[in-house]
Amino acid sequence: MKFLEVIGAWVNEHFSNEEAIYLVALMVGSVVFFATLGSYLAPVFTGLVVAFLLQGSVNFLMRRQIPRILAVCLSFFLFAGGIFAFLIIIVPLVWQQMQSLFALFPTAVELLRDGLASFAAQYPEYATPEQVSKLLDQGAAELGGLSKTIFQTAFTVREKLHTRDMIDMISTCVTVECFLQQAIAIPGKGILAADES
Repeated sequence: MKFLEVIGAWVNEHFSNEEAIYLVALMVGSVVFFATLGSYLAPVFTGLVVAFLLQGSVNFLMRRQIPRILAVCLSFFLFAGGIFAFLIIIVPLVWQQMQSLFALFPTAVELLRDGLASFAAQYPEYATPEQVSKLLDQGAAELGGLSKTIFQTAFTVREKLHTRDMIDMISTCVTVECFLQQAIAIPGKGILAADES
């Protein structure tokens, strides 16, 4: 009974306030909302972030007497070009470096094995050769499990990302971003109408 009394006192102390109940209900509702509709809202939120980030460059170009629609187009094409350049230049370099790392990995493991074996031979009071062998076998098993997980995850993500899904996500982002840019641009009727006056 003592446990139930403690729980009851805690509930009465914290949830006797009406605002605490509203906060908990809002938090639970938000979690349920984003858990069910999160995958549909992700492109919308991405478009909001892109529009927010590009607004600075649009304002900069407009201060240079470039019309707003041209500034929006230039900013967006520079942004898209940067992403395209990243995919064309950086991703292949990272892939080459990863291939080099994987090619050198057996050599590094062999050096580690030899170093630990020499340590065990020099300092038998700290580690025996059997302990070193057991440690290396355990490390190899863990590494095998990790590489299996990485490859399964990579192929699962690749299977889930179809070209049509990517085109849908990009078109949604562009639509939201252009809508926001135009909503901000209409004097007196845009989102930032109070700031423009």
